[in-house]
Amino acid sequence: MIDAPHIDGDRNKVVDKSRLQRARQAARSALVWERLWPVLMPFAMVVALFVAASLFGLWPRVSDTVRYLGLAAFAAAAVWALLPLRGLRVLPTATEVDARIERASAFQHRPVTAQADKQADMGAEDDTFTRALWAEHRRRAASQLGPLRSGKPDPQVSARDPYALRAVAILLLFMGAAAGWGQWGNRMGDAFRSHVVVAEVDTGRIDAWVTPPAYTNRPPITLTRGGSSDDGRLAVSVPEGSELVIRVLGIDQPSVTVGGVLLDADGETDAKDAASTTYKTTVEREGAVELKSGEALAARWQFTVIADENPTIAFEGEPATATRGALELNYRVGDDYGIASARAIVEQALPPEQMTAGRKPRPLVEAPEIALGLPRRNAKEGVAKISKDLTAHAWAGAEIELTLEATDQAGQLGVSDAVRMTLPERVFIKPLAQAIVFERRRLALDANTSRRVARMLGIITDTRPDIFLPDVGVYTSLRVAQKMIARARFDDIEEGDKQLRDAMDLLWEIALKVEDGDLSAAERRLRDAQERLAEALENGASDEEIERLMDELRQAMSEFMQQMAEQMQRQQQNQQAMPMDPNTQVMRQQDIERMMQQIEDLAKSGSKDAARQLLEELQRMMNNMQTAQPQQQQQQGQDEFSEQMNKLSDMMRQQQQLMDETFQMQRQQQQQQQGQQNQQQGQQQQQGQQQGQQQQGEGQQPMTAEELAEALKELQKRQGELQKQMDETMQALREQGLDPGKLGEAGEAMGQAEGELGQGETGKATGQQGRALQAMREGAQQMMQNMQNQAGEQGRRGERGQHGEQTRGERDPLGRQSRSRGPQLGDETQVPDEIDAQRAREILEAIRERLGEQFRPSLELDYLDRLLPTR
Repeated sequence: MIDAPHIDGDRNKVVDKSRLQRARQAARSALVWERLWPVLMPFAMVVALFVAASLFGLWPRVSDTVRYLGLAAFAAAAVWALLPLRGLRVLPTATEVDARIERASAFQHRPVTAQADKQADMGAEDDTFTRALWAEHRRRAASQLGPLRSGKPDPQVSARDPYALRAVAILLLFMGAAAGWGQWGNRMGDAFRSHVVVAEVDTGRIDAWVTPPAYTNRPPITLTRGGSSDDGRLAVSVPEGSELVIRVLGIDQPSVTVGGVLLDADGETDAKDAASTTYKTTVEREGAVELKSGEALAARWQFTVIADENPTIAFEGEPATATRGALELNYRVGDDYGIASARAIVEQALPPEQMTAGRKPRPLVEAPEIALGLPRRNAKEGVAKISKDLTAHAWAGAEIELTLEATDQAGQLGVSDAVRMTLPERVFIKPLAQAIVFERRRLALDANTSRRVARMLGIITDTRPDIFLPDVGVYTSLRVAQKMIARARFDDIEEGDKQLRDAMDLLWEIALKVEDGDLSAAERRLRDAQERLAEALENGASDEEIERLMDELRQAMSEFMQQMAEQMQRQQQNQQAMPMDPNTQVMRQQDIERMMQQIEDLAKSGSKDAARQLLEELQRMMNNMQTAQPQQQQQQGQDEFSEQMNKLSDMMRQQQQLMDETFQMQRQQQQQQQGQQNQQQGQQQQQGQQQGQQQQGEGQQPMTAEELAEALKELQKRQGELQKQMDETMQALREQGLDPGKLGEAGEAMGQAEGELGQGETGKATGQQGRALQAMREGAQQMMQNMQNQAGEQGRRGERGQHGEQTRGERDPLGRQSRSRGPQLGDETQVPDEIDAQRAREILEAIRERLGEQFRPSLELDYLDRLLPTR
C-alpha cells in the first residue's frame, strides 16, 4: 500500500497539512461542546442558584434545620443533573470530525475524508496501474478543497430549556454578587456554619458599638441589630483590647453572654427610664456575643480579633564610643501601632572564673538605665540614634551586657539580642586619677571589696605623698575618702552602703579635680543644662520655658568653652601639651551658637521632635570635643615627634582635599555619561541641604573630556607627591625608634589610588583614598598612645632615680634614717641597701598592677592582696 502525496489542484503543490489540522481541531472542540454543554447546563443552573442564595445572605436568616435541608436539596439536584454524563461519549472520532468539516464547508464527494483514506491491499493485483488510479483519485479530491470551516457550536439548549430558566439563574447570580459585594467569602461560608436566628423584638431599642484602643487611631464601629457592623460585615474584625458597649432600652429580662459566659450589667441606668441597661466588656479573643430577651435571642455579633503584635527593636551596627567617652547607639524599632518608649538595659558581665566559683558580687550602685529616643512620636518603624554620656557613672569601664527593650502602647515588650561590651569611660591621663577611678569602679561593682579598696587608697596616700604637691587639698580629700570606706558600718548594711556611696562620690570629685581642675565643674553644668532642655522638649514645655532653658544652656556653654580655652592656654605656657590628634576637627563658637539658635527656633515653631534631634546632635558634637592632653614629663625627642605629627596632620588634610576633589571628578564623569546636567545640579542642591554645607566645586558646569583628563592627571601627580611625603615621614619615625604601624597601609593605599587615577577609575581611587585616610588616623592615634606610654614609663623611671638620689642624702650624722622620712627605728634597725630598696619598690608596683587586672583568677587576686602590707 502506497500513500501518495496530497495534491492541491496543481500536481506540484502539496495540501497544507497544518491548515487541515487546525480545522480538524476546531471541529473537534465544537463537537465536544455540543455534546457536553446540554448535559452540564442543568448542573450549572443548580450551582448558580446555590451561589445566588448564599450571596443574598439567605443562610444566616434560617434555622440550621432549614439550612441542612437546603444544602441536601442542592446536593441532590446537582447529582441528578450529572446523571446524564453516564455513558456519554464526549470525544468524536476522526471520521465525525472530517464529516463536520465537509458539512460546514459545503464540500461534495467527501474530499476531506479522502485525504485520510488508504488504498486497499490488492495483493498480486496491486500493480502500477492501480497505484496510478489511486493517486489520480486523491488528486481530484484535493482539487475540490477550498476554505476549510469547522462551523459554530450549536448545543441546541433551547430544546432542553424551552422556558429559558437559564436566564433567570444568571440574573439571580448577578444580583446576588451585587448584594454581597465585598463579602463573597463570608457569605459563601455561611452555608456551612451554624447560625442562630435572631428573634424580632418589636418593642425596645438596642445600641451597640465597639471602641478600639486609642493608640490604634481607628474609629468606633457601630453594630446593627441583625448581627453585623455598620458597613454590612457579618463578622466584625476589631483590634485586640477593644471595648464593646451594649445599651438596651425597653427590653424585658435582657442578658448578654460573651463566649457562653453571662456578662454582668455595668450598673449605669438612664435617669428618665429605669429600664435602660448598659453592658461593657473588652474583646480579647474571637467569639460570639449574644443579647437575649428572656429566652429569645434579640441580637448576636460575631467578632474576629486583630492581634496586637509585640514590638521589635534591634541594634543597627555595633555600639560606638565618642571621643569624650559617650556611648553612641544606633537601633531600629518597629510595631504595628507604634512604639511608646524604649530603653537600654545594662547588666554586669561576670568573669567566667567568678561564675564558676559561685561568688556573686553585691553592686553598690544600680546599673545605668538609658532612655532611648524614638524616630518620631508614635512611629511604627524607623531608625534612631542616641549619644549618652555615662562617664560619670560608677560602672563606666566595666564589662557589661547591653540589651535594648521597646514597649508599645499596650505595654507589650520587645527585646533585642544582648551585646557584650565594655561600658565607655572617660580617659584619664594622669596616673593618680586613673588609680582613683579604678578603685571607685571596683567598689561600685562589689561592695564586698571595700576593705581592699580602702587598703589600696591608703597605699596611694602613704607611699607617694609627693605626687599630691602642690595641691594638698587632693591629698586631704583622698585621705578622708579612705577613712570613710574603712570605717563603713558592716552591721547595718543600709547605713554602710550609704557611707560607701558618699565616699564614691567624693572619689569621683577628686579624680576630676586631679585631671581637669575647674573644667569638670563647667562641663557638669553644661550637661545638666542639656538634660533639662531635652526633658522639656520631650514633655512639650511652653515657649517661655524653652527660652529660659536655652539661656541657661548658652551660659553653661560659654563657661565651658572659656574653661577649655584657659586650660589649653595654661598647657601651652607650661609646654605640657602633647601634639593634637590629627583626626581632630575644629569647632567654632559661631557654629555652636547657630545650632543653639536653630534648636530654639524649631522648638518655638512647634517642631519639638526636630529640636530634640538637633539637641542630640549638639550633645554628640560636644561629646566628641577634645583638648590637648598634658604630658606627664618632658622627654627626649618630643620636638621631633611633634614635628612629624604636625606633618602627618597636614598630610591628612591634603589627603582629605584630594579625596573631595576626586569625588568631584567622579561626578563630572557621571555628568558626561548621563548628559543630564540639570538633574545632576538638583541632586547637588539636595545633597547640600542634607549635609548642611556645600563642598567646594559643587554646582559648576560639567567639564569637557580634555579638561577632565587634565584634572585627573593633576590629581594623580599630587597623589604621588603625597605618597613620597608619607614615605619620608615613616623613615623619620623609624629613625626616632618609633614603629609607623598603620602608616605603612596608608602609603600602600596612596600608591593604589595614584594608579587608579592614572586609569581614570575615580570611584576606585576614592575608595583607596578613604582607606589611606582611615589608616593615617588609626596610625596617628596608635603612635600618640605609644608616645604617652613611653612618657609615663620614663616619668616613673625618673621618679625612682630621683628618689634613690635623695635616699642617700637623707641620713643623719649617725647614719640613721631622717625623721622627715618615716619613723625613727633606732640603731639596731637593719636598713636595706639601695639596690634592695629599689627592688622592693618594683615588686610592690608589680603586685599593685596585677591586682588591678580583673581578668585574673580570684584565688590569685586574694593571694596578691595578702602580700601587701595591711594598715
